[in-house]
Amino acid sequence: MGGKTNLFEIGAQWGEGWSLEEEPKATAATHLAPNAHALTLQRQKRNGKVVTIIGTFAVEAGVLASTLKALKNTLACGGTIEGDTLLLQGEHATKAKAFLQAQGWRFKH
Repeated sequence: MGGKTNLFEIGAQWGEGWSLEEEPKATAATHLAPNAHALTLQRQKRNGKVVTIIGTFAVEAGVLASTLKALKNTLACGGTIEGDTLLLQGEHATKAKAFLQAQGWRFKH
């Protein structure tokens, strides 16, 4: 490298009050009871097929998984968990809302 300097060096040194501390990531530490939620229902087309999206849940992963399993068995459809929302294959908004309300979940509208 014979005598070339780094053109991208800003000049700050780590000892000058700089530190490498990452911001704490947001966690879902605030779990809500089912009746404290304000869930929403959406219908989207993905790859030409209708998908029902239910969310946003603030519960533990096990509760979300058991809720999805009960929905899939009741509605006879496929589904998955994507982040803090549930995706159901097909248009099941009215039946899913009725089932979840019977389980104690609350919706915005």
